[in-house]
Amino acid sequence: MKRIVTIILLLNTIALNAQRTDARLDSLISETIAAHEIPSMVVGYITNDSCYFGIGGKTQINVGRDAQLKDMYHLGSNTKAITSLIAMRMVEEGQISMNTTFLDVFPQLKRKIKKTYSAITLGDLLSHNAGVQPYTDGADSQKLPELLGTPKERRKAFAKFVLNEEPIEGWGYSNAGYAIASLMLETVAETSFEELIAQSMKELNYNYTIGFPNQTDKNAPWGHFGPGSMQQALSPDFPYGLEDYMLAAGDVSMNILDYADLIQMHLNGLNGEEGYVNSANFKEMHFGKEKYAYGWGNRELNGTKVSAHDGSTGTFFCHTQVAPDKNFAIVIIMNAANQEQVEGLYGLEAEILKGLN
Repeated sequence: MKRIVTIILLLNTIALNAQRTDARLDSLISETIAAHEIPSMVVGYITNDSCYFGIGGKTQINVGRDAQLKDMYHLGSNTKAITSLIAMRMVEEGQISMNTTFLDVFPQLKRKIKKTYSAITLGDLLSHNAGVQPYTDGADSQKLPELLGTPKERRKAFAKFVLNEEPIEGWGYSNAGYAIASLMLETVAETSFEELIAQSMKELNYNYTIGFPNQTDKNAPWGHFGPGSMQQALSPDFPYGLEDYMLAAGDVSMNILDYADLIQMHLNGLNGEEGYVNSANFKEMHFGKEKYAYGWGNRELNGTKVSAHDGSTGTFFCHTQVAPDKNFAIVIIMNAANQEQVEGLYGLEAEILKGLN
């Protein structure tokens, strides 16, 4: 696929603020879809002033309509970056601090949680340093008591249960930590976390939905599970998905147009521009802690700082990488997530980025 170099050169010559589908990217996506039996894929290649898109495949494997750029795709754990952005906005507004402890917000629970957790902060929860159990596997939820009430009430009951479990040692990726963080945010804001997301998306002028896209619109992309030719599309009423109290950890869907714009804001924020939060806080979100800051993992790659995150509930897969020193970001999303398909996604990314190195 030597033509990738040509693609990148073309991308660098297209006018400012372009938002268009590139035929060559579409072709590469089609090849990847065919090679790895992927229902559909969308790609966003992003610079400081332009977003370029590629798309291919069907909303349901073999039988759905053609995927479109306006279609919603599930972000999975890339929702964590949205949660962290909302938290940073509230920090800037003086509503809360990364050093605010859980007991600062809920002093009445001092004797109702393990002492081990008495000093955990919002920043600890968002950076996976709070020592709470992971809840990254559906089996984890089987030990929970019945959680009743509104999502906010269920989050509080969930937090009380989790904060009475034995802690884990050291750093540990945790969906539960994000659920607890969102409980702190909604309590301080005197609203629900669902409303905090709604307010932020309205201010940013983005479309979104909570849960899998086809639960809101049956014509939207369906998630898929299973191997190769045996994979099945998940119907809207199939009893699978995140619990509502886990929204902050991984249950937002967006279209590639809006999601790429969001990532472009992060890219520009890392390069000094103000956005939904100031540039210093974008840098803190991505690189404020080693390896994993707030909703973003980070590393040094060939002497360049890179932040990235993957999100998947097993039926969609979203991969995002931001390279501020090289002034680009890339997003690839598909409505399937078996191992071979994920390998195909990373192979596609490697081909696209080959022309940059």
